[in-house]
Amino acid sequence: MTNQEHKNVISTIVAGGFCSSCGLCAASCPRNALTMRETDFGEMLPCLTHTAGPEDTCGCSSNCNSCLSICPHGPFSQDEDQIARNLFQNDATGHLDSLGLYRACYQGRVADDKKYMQAPCGGLCTDLLSSLLERNRIDSLVLPIPLKERPWFESRLIHTKEELAQAGGSVYHCTPMDLSLRDIIFGKEETRTAVVALPCVAKAIRNLQLRFPTAKRRIKFVVGLVCGGLRARSFADFITGFIGIKEGRLFYRRTLAGQKDSYHTRIEMLAKDKAHSRSWYGIPGHFWVYEAASLSGCHYCDDIFCETADIVYMEAFLPEFLNDSRGRNLIITRNKELDDVVQDCFRSKRWQGDLIDPQRVATSQYKPLYKRRSRVPARIRLARQNNDYVPQKRLDLCEKFISPSFTSKAQDRQAKREFKFFSSMRGKVTASLKQLRSVNPRTSRRAAFLLWWSTLCCAAWYGVFEKVFSTNLNKKAEHALNSPATQNQPEHE
Repeated sequence: MTNQEHKNVISTIVAGGFCSSCGLCAASCPRNALTMRETDFGEMLPCLTHTAGPEDTCGCSSNCNSCLSICPHGPFSQDEDQIARNLFQNDATGHLDSLGLYRACYQGRVADDKKYMQAPCGGLCTDLLSSLLERNRIDSLVLPIPLKERPWFESRLIHTKEELAQAGGSVYHCTPMDLSLRDIIFGKEETRTAVVALPCVAKAIRNLQLRFPTAKRRIKFVVGLVCGGLRARSFADFITGFIGIKEGRLFYRRTLAGQKDSYHTRIEMLAKDKAHSRSWYGIPGHFWVYEAASLSGCHYCDDIFCETADIVYMEAFLPEFLNDSRGRNLIITRNKELDDVVQDCFRSKRWQGDLIDPQRVATSQYKPLYKRRSRVPARIRLARQNNDYVPQKRLDLCEKFISPSFTSKAQDRQAKREFKFFSSMRGKVTASLKQLRSVNPRTSRRAAFLLWWSTLCCAAWYGVFEKVFSTNLNKKAEHALNSPATQNQPEHE
């Protein structure tokens, strides 16, 4: 087989625009032939390291399909439902099309007021990881660690509660796990590790555990986070350019003293002990909603609730928690051992909260769930026109979220407009990065404002402006979630 004929993650996944920048292909390459590199747009994509190998000049073997077997969008991957059934069928008590399998659902916050005031919303995810270290259930953690300069966050392997305390907070741009997970896969040290992961990463880890016994043995828990779409590093450049600060700690979600509710959060750069913050509900919020700096692979994702993770955390975007200025967490458990830990935290008064109806958990994320799943079928159809390979998605499940009156032709027209918009914005974002990264605050702020204005103009030009801010979006989403097609009875009591 020649190099031109050889299929790997670069020629199949990256070339088709399906990469989600997780980095597990590079982490798991037996020949260390892949490395993650940043593109001009700010995506992190696998590239050949060009190290010499015995079979070809790039080190990538024609007899190896490790990267494709582990990629969450690869041709050998099972879908989320199949993976979850193999993992959680004995522990689960019910199933919803929106959530996947679940054992129990909870709402709550940490009881310690000091920890609660420092947490962006509830503080339960960080506290669970701390509890697992205290109980000697794990030895180490893989999660993003904040940096004081670009790229602002980096995935690392940590071992202590002190390191964990410095790592709390949300991360909205890609932080590949190739370097932190490679030691777990190929290293000699036996560890019990918990990995904090988004849906695509969680699925890749499950594929990794199937191929590498060491990964199955050493990765004990996958702690999932709900995801409405990941962004390229250019999104962080836009945020820091808008604030006008280039060195310091970046907080994507910050709650302030005296804040009236949990929805009005802020972004913040903490530089030299001085906080520089801006409201999410303005220019940054518009840039986020339009997905102007989104990863191309995220356009095809149908998993919001991290259905292959042992436990999942999210913010409680529900009316009953609106007046709680510091926010609440919602939790979905699927693993019995972790569910027992969660119950013990509530019983011991370490956490405050209670059980919550799983359908309420689904409702808390209905906007990203509806928006993403209702668009996947048309996007897949469009991708098939332009690519030899297209990842397999749960199209039957996604079509349950589409109104019968919204015809396939109308869906396809919308998908074409959206992809023209995404393509146009990729060019505009890339052209703006030099100014956004300028150390001159006036230059970077002006570039951020112009890019935001270009986003609105492009959205209106390509006909996606009214779609994003449609007054019927919420009603459509709630109707889709509450319809009988998307609800399931518990599998067993």
